[in-house]
Amino acid sequence: MKTTNILLTAAFLLLCQIAKAQDFHLSQYDAATLYTNPALTGMYLGDKKTDYRIYGNFRQQWRSVGQPFNTGYMAYDRVHKRFGLGGYIINNRAGSSNFNNLNFMLSGAYQIMDDPTGKHFLSAGVQMGIFQKSFNPLNLVFDSQYSSSADGGFDPNLASGEYFDRTSLLRLDGNMGVFYKYRDEEKKVHPFGGFSIYHLTMPN
Repeated sequence: MKTTNILLTAAFLLLCQIAKAQDFHLSQYDAATLYTNPALTGMYLGDKKTDYRIYGNFRQQWRSVGQPFNTGYMAYDRVHKRFGLGGYIINNRAGSSNFNNLNFMLSGAYQIMDDPTGKHFLSAGVQMGIFQKSFNPLNLVFDSQYSSSADGGFDPNLASGEYFDRTSLLRLDGNMGVFYKYRDEEKKVHPFGGFSIYHLTMPN
């Protein structure tokens, strides 16, 4: 048994690859369930089958650098029988260039496991929507705009010498996930876990 565990651990470590991500984040990620895992859509609601919720988050980071990073999030979801339906919109604006990320997603989940004892809960979810990015190059500063005629200072009247084919893009986006929770009310510990994959279409 010990040998098997060692081999499985070694195989897992050898299969790991470097992952890179630049998604914006929220301090209270557990309060942004649709952004955390699509399988949680409508799945944290009460016992009534007509419950719904509307909620939001806001994060401002690095005010000391001049132009802070602002992230706003609004979401809606509800449960209907074994289905969870909803959607969210999240917007992030960063830096002096007003680099903006806007993500709008429709979300759906389904309770896969119908446990008569109510102790086990398993759901899967998917999300589809759009991802839009933009920035304002007029707010950026380039080396070619520093001039000796301005005593080596910045001259906003000088051309930047940079050419941008476009300053915004719009892409389709998709996410998916699964979620499990053990919820025996007679037990003190209710372990849970999930797995989600975001940006299936690689919208960058």
